Amino acid sequence: SSDLGYSATKLVLYADVMWPPYRCKAIKECCVDEFSACLSGPMNTNATVLRVDTVSNWGQFLRLRCTSLAMGAFQPPRYLPAVQPQGVALNDPERHRFLVKFKIGQGTGDCDCTSPRVELQGMVVGYQQDQWIHQGGRCGED
Repeated sequence: SSDLGYSATKLVLYADVMWPPYRCKAIKECCVDEFSACLSGPMNTNATVLRVDTVSNWGQFLRLRCTSLAMGAFQPPRYLPAVQPQGVALNDPERHRFLVKFKIGQGTGDCDCTSPRVELQGMVVGYQQDQWIHQGGRCGED
């Protein structure tokens, strides 16, 4: 595991993982704060940790605990999905795009990297009217 420390001024912390992990999780000292640890990069060795229950920094000490790829087969299955977002709003509509703002809130379940999955249905060029289009999302029911 790696020490991330406190975040008195930043909303996001970044860390490099030494080996390609199976998964990483932010380990907290206390409280009901919810955190997300997302992996990226060519070998998933770049970790991004952010607080997802509110748009705020945090005053507790965090650690990043990663499980190696070799240990992935021995990990218990994940049972608890993230809860639905507390609020969703569509903003700044333009001809071919709009901005979706959401608040994840409490209850990320067993999810390591929380992000909602947006589903669109309607009159979209090249798609049937009743066909759903999916965009993004992690740790939801598929």
